[in-house]
Amino acid sequence: KRRLWLCSLRQAHQGPLGMDRCMLLTPLAVEHIEQLAASPALARAVGDISAQQLQARARQVYGALGGGGSADVALAVADLVHDAVTLPEWVERDFEAEADSLEELSWGFGADVAEIIAAAIAAAAGLGEPGLLSGGGSVEGEAVMEVLEELGRELDCLAPYLFGSLCRTDENILLKTPTAEAVTAAVRLQAALRGMCAWSFAAIVRNLGAGRLNAVILWEWAYADVLWALVLSKGVLTLQRPALNPFSSPGATAVACPAELEALQVEVAHAVCGLSLPSVAFASEAGEADAGDVAIGDRAAQLALHRARLASELCNCQLLAPLFAVASARRAQLELVEELAAFLAALLQPDVALGSPAWATSPDLALGSPALLAARESSAELRSSLGWFADELWCMLADAPAAAAAQGRGVSRGFLKDCCALAYGTIVAGTEVLRLCEACLTCSSIAGDCAAVSAICVLLANSELRPSPGSTLCTRLSTLPAAVASQVAPLCAMWQGVVRADLLGPWLAVCTGGDGSCGSFPSTPAALIEVAVAAVVPSAVAPCSKPACAGPSSNLRATLSGAPEALRCSLDGQLVLDPVRAPSGHAFERAALAAELSRNGGLCPATGQPLLLADCPRDADLRKQSLLWVRERRTACKQSGRKPLKAAASAAESAPAEAAPNYDR
Repeated sequence: KRRLWLCSLRQAHQGPLGMDRCMLLTPLAVEHIEQLAASPALARAVGDISAQQLQARARQVYGALGGGGSADVALAVADLVHDAVTLPEWVERDFEAEADSLEELSWGFGADVAEIIAAAIAAAAGLGEPGLLSGGGSVEGEAVMEVLEELGRELDCLAPYLFGSLCRTDENILLKTPTAEAVTAAVRLQAALRGMCAWSFAAIVRNLGAGRLNAVILWEWAYADVLWALVLSKGVLTLQRPALNPFSSPGATAVACPAELEALQVEVAHAVCGLSLPSVAFASEAGEADAGDVAIGDRAAQLALHRARLASELCNCQLLAPLFAVASARRAQLELVEELAAFLAALLQPDVALGSPAWATSPDLALGSPALLAARESSAELRSSLGWFADELWCMLADAPAAAAAQGRGVSRGFLKDCCALAYGTIVAGTEVLRLCEACLTCSSIAGDCAAVSAICVLLANSELRPSPGSTLCTRLSTLPAAVASQVAPLCAMWQGVVRADLLGPWLAVCTGGDGSCGSFPSTPAALIEVAVAAVVPSAVAPCSKPACAGPSSNLRATLSGAPEALRCSLDGQLVLDPVRAPSGHAFERAALAAELSRNGGLCPATGQPLLLADCPRDADLRKQSLLWVRERRTACKQSGRKPLKAAASAAESAPAEAAPNYDR
């Protein structure tokens, strides 16, 4: 029936500009789903009845495309998406042969199921293509958005499994696979899981319009869940365009990854960098009548806590590497580099993490102390993670002035202040900092800007660099116009932010004609001494554990740690995603048990007796119970609903631009 439909479609139905309708994304994705559903592998995984049901859903889409209207096609695709995304609930196969080499993965449903889900999301992403309907018409936008809203709810129930497979594993997993078949299985599965995330974002962008994906829409799509937003983003940012395979079917080629993958990754990176903004932190209160009655101290504490949770989950997801990879590959796009610097500076919160803001000690603010402790802990965690990327980060930042010059401008004061915060809170690459400062001073608009030159001096001090008499940088600072040089020290004295005051004096001396050597610079302004003391003293406080009143960082995190006792791993107490049953009757998460057996020499964590992983079969019934509990829990968390995507996009566009900080103060 499919072949007859494709043949008749080619002969009878031509879309606009003569485009062949059967080569549009939705028909190709449905064809690929039907091929996978007819495979023996899927039948073994989910049973004949479920596989046949999926094929019937595909044929319903064919029928709707053959002569149905907009609502018919949308409904048929929605039914197909629902059956595909809920397919894991019917998986009963063990996947032992395939998963032995993938014991760190939490996706226990097989690569076929993952590929079908990715293809179904691709089918939804193609609904908005022109000429999809019989006679050259297109599916109505409202019908497409309804399908996407339902897709978001269905996909959300797979969040724990995508987190386990995309964020708990490292890229060395391929090095641990013993056979070529295992390598193929690993590559295929990871590509399908990442494809789910990529196609979900492609569906949003294709139907809302290119360039309209922003942090608010990402936040709404993830149900205001920090961890889920970052998991979805990592799936997109780590997806790579596969090599062309001449033996692949047109459907398999079409759904392998979105055609606009690189542009999509840039949009997602921009959206991630905007998650630290107040408009996201307080998005749930937008439109409420009493939203403006909240005290400033409460707002500051809420924002600090939001950024602390974001920083912590950013590290847990291991998202820094793919985020840097996308930004580094497109460093000529200055806006992304500037946004990345602002994002990291906001998450480090050096003034909050190392200082004692007034709201943190207010007896009237219950959230003050938890927010302060969370900010300190997450800042230390992020600072440690950024140490691995110091060279890459500062190389990108040092290239920013050249990218700005190519656009006929200099870097902004905000960018320089963000660099100051990064230099204070992270490991710096001294050579790259010097290159950045020298490049900035070659720009006349920067060299003639008192505030910008002050920021450069603070940046050098925070980087723990000292003047080198006769160097290019010192020469440029010492030859500044007199009107600029005379204002640098007063502006530094009014600096709003952290600064290494003891190292600032030599650079101020260079600006006024000195060489920066010992004794050649004036005393540090008293205001800066106070800032330095306030920043250094609290840093000696021992790290504190997160208080219980701070709450979980996200609904997804709560789902992983708040499961019923029967669904928890006997080893770590977390929700079991890929459970195995030991001979003693204890249930374990397979990845956790494998790691523990490797660590303790093969002893059961529960009984202390010798134990082999091979003696612990997967528990399909427990896995199904866990999946159903996740669906029930995640659905219950969404009863209040979320703002529709189109409404979120409109609200984000109509909202006033966030006020930029006053760096001249």
